[in-house]
Amino acid sequence: MSERHTPGPWRFEDEMVRAADDAVIADPYCEETANTRPGEMEANARLIAASPALLAACKEIVQWHNLIRQNYPDMAGLIRGMEQALAAIAAAEPAEAGER
Repeated sequence: MSERHTPGPWRFEDEMVRAADDAVIADPYCEETANTRPGEMEANARLIAASPALLAACKEIVQWHNLIRQNYPDMAGLIRGMEQALAAIAAAEPAEAGER
């Protein structure tokens, strides 16, 4: 599947989330919440900036999902975590109609 988002890495800089080429990915600051939740807005910006790395990590982890599920069913917590990673990947990269 090809990337549908701006390739990472992204970074939080000058109150913006930026791509490697300095393009603005997101401007998480808005006047409405700036006065009431400034720390939360910065935390959200940092989470957005980490998104490409988090997606890549999830993809790396779930490569082992079927093997672990079949051979180590007693590792329910790990299996649940992998299933959550699969769901996160699906949310980040929804399948196109032709891919289903």
